[in-house]
Amino acid sequence: MSGKNIISIIIPIYNVQKLLDRCIESVVCQTYSNLEIILVDDGSSDNSYHVCESYGQKDERIKILKQVNSGASSARNKGLAVAVGEYVCFIDSDDYVEKEYLSSFLVPGLYMNESLLVIQDIRCIAGTSSFLLSYVRSGTGIADAFYGGQIIQYGFPVGKLFNRRIIQENSLSFNVNIHYSEDMVFLLSYINCIEEVYFTCSSCYNYMIDNVGSLSKKYQAYESEILCFTLARGYYDLIAKNHAFPELKIAEDYSILVKFLVRSIKAMYRIDNLMNLENRIKTLKKHIGNGDMQLVINHFIPELWLDKVLIILLRTNRVGVIDLYLRFIFLLRYRFFFFWKNIRGFIK
Repeated sequence: MSGKNIISIIIPIYNVQKLLDRCIESVVCQTYSNLEIILVDDGSSDNSYHVCESYGQKDERIKILKQVNSGASSARNKGLAVAVGEYVCFIDSDDYVEKEYLSSFLVPGLYMNESLLVIQDIRCIAGTSSFLLSYVRSGTGIADAFYGGQIIQYGFPVGKLFNRRIIQENSLSFNVNIHYSEDMVFLLSYINCIEEVYFTCSSCYNYMIDNVGSLSKKYQAYESEILCFTLARGYYDLIAKNHAFPELKIAEDYSILVKFLVRSIKAMYRIDNLMNLENRIKTLKKHIGNGDMQLVINHFIPELWLDKVLIILLRTNRVGVIDLYLRFIFLLRYRFFFFWKNIRGFIK
């Protein structure tokens, strides 16, 4: 199988036996048939791997890989390592696509410039209801693609067509040390290497919300969270500089980026990853010293009253008070959950 015009579809799989048939069936039935399907079982403990095997026996386009449970990033990287297609798509194993999904990417004359990314809208499904996650199409320039911070907000790899040559030549991969929004970091690293983003008018990807078996939905420790923010900010700053983003545009995007910083700070107080007092104080002082807290003060737009109080405290630079407040809030969250539910959204 040569790479010319082949699309490699990479599907990371973990304990989704009940949903896997629907996902794979939707891929093998694509109207665009010049493809390879790479199924990467991430150490499933259910019957997912055997489901993969049954499809592999029926369709020679299917490659099946298996690894010890290492997470979605590792599974996607394993798929990338064996992919031969000219282009790459990622699909989550609990989702499914319409039969025109791949063909909807193939707009005539689109690939004159291979240094691009192709994106389509995504249909989000929650139970019996659904809504369309629609991108604003204001042009093919990189700055246009970031309209309203949409690239950062909707940074998942699904619903997108990547050029594998760009990934290979720039040694891009999913960071295995990040377990929340690692796909957003990958997307920013890819955009940093290209010149255009093209949006199709299609919406052939069905994204299932709130499936507990998904590989993409795990809370992580401070080290993972802050690495996500640090890398995302670094790639974004490079993109903004190289493509001359206006200051208002940068401020708009930073209002979304700093949410990852706030999330990182809060991660120190989660009961399953709680830092000791000395390390919490040291980390808060580090963030104040390097200007991170000023970023939050300048750009973070709090919605909950709890975060509004946090912003007020951050302005004081009094780490002891900030630590005491966050410790109190997370004690409420974990020890008095019923009370927490009632006060959390009391004041917007």
